[in-house]
Formats: sequence, C-alpha cells, structure tokens
Amino acid sequence: MSTKQEFKGITTSNYEDNTLSIYADDLLTKSIILKNTGDTNSLGFKITGYMDRYSKISHSIKPEDILKKGDTYLCRINEPFAKIVISLKNVSENSPTTYAIETNLN
Repeated sequence: MSTKQEFKGITTSNYEDNTLSIYADDLLTKSIILKNTGDTNSLGFKITGYMDRYSKISHSIKPEDILKKGDTYLCRINEPFAKIVISLKNVSENSPTTYAIETNLN
C-alpha cells in the first residue's frame, strides 16, 4: 500500500521548531520531495533516519544542506528506517521562508 502525504510550513531560526517525523515501520521505499517555496530566502535542512521509532541512535540520510529560493531536493530511501526526521530552519537570522514537503511511502 502506498501512502502519500503533503506538508507546508514556514521556517524559524532553529531546527527544533521545524521538525517533521515520518513513521514508515514496515515500508521499504520512501521518497521525499522538499521544495523551498519562498520568494527570496534560503532554507537549511537535514534528514535523519532511525531503525526504530524510539531509538536514540540516528543515521544521517542527508547531512545539513541549503535550498535556495525555488530549489527542490528529492531523496529516495531504500534502507529499513522506521522513523525519518526532516529538520528545517532559516539560513539567515530573521529571514524565514516557506516550504512544501511531499512524502510517498511504499
């Protein structure tokens, strides 16, 4: 069974305020599309995976990176992560931007 979800938001100055957790316990294929939908500012992001929903040990799927205005990042994950965390933030202090995230889990 395939599950598609869409999320939208606006960044703040730290990752803790903009964290999305996706639970994909028994699903093997995960696709994430992240788009900076803002007109001027860049956003910082990183993607982390956990083998168990409650695990404290993480694996960096995508180290910290930047999306400029209008840029899109596609991430395909074939590892058996039970939990995937997408974290976003402003690149510059007091310069928020909007974003859209689409996930497809199979």
